[in-house]
Amino acid sequence: MTTFSHAAILVAALCIAAGTAHAHSFNVALVIALAEPSDAGARAVRDGFLLATRERDGHPDEHSDGHLGGLDVYLHPVDLATESLAGVRAVLDRAKIDIVAVVGSAAAAADIRPLIDESRTLLMAPGRLRTPLPEDFARAFNAAFGYPPGEAAAHGYNAARRIDAAVRPLDGVADRATLRQALDTSRDGIDW
Repeated sequence: MTTFSHAAILVAALCIAAGTAHAHSFNVALVIALAEPSDAGARAVRDGFLLATRERDGHPDEHSDGHLGGLDVYLHPVDLATESLAGVRAVLDRAKIDIVAVVGSAAAAADIRPLIDESRTLLMAPGRLRTPLPEDFARAFNAAFGYPPGEAAAHGYNAARRIDAAVRPLDGVADRATLRQALDTSRDGIDW
């Protein structure tokens, strides 16, 4: 084989590897829009979301924020109480966001929709919790973060679990139509 052939094979392998790495990760903007905004509530939403990302598919040398649907997920939190819609715009400009997950106000989801209408970004409106919250969730949350979870933490966890349930059977986020349908279907609640 010539040196040119070796170089061509190496370039092709690097392109495939780069494409594969990108295909196995996605970005989520977690928009926190609580009715009673507080730093503690926003932190609890984020911690609840992160708990779900750490439950499955973890591996050593983790560089992402965890896993959802068997893929690396990178989280970009935005607290509307401190950042407003300008914070959402900034995240959308800074990163290729695949899913904007809104926790809290459904009105916030409606306000965000025009920001992403012309993009491939999906909007996941707030979902309902099935109550009562499982005791194993409360134990795992308290063990991970050192404080008991409230409703805000449960909503963050629920948002991540909805994304996990939608992404896992698709093995990615490329099929936007099916992903959108799965996220919409899970709005009324999922089993943890």
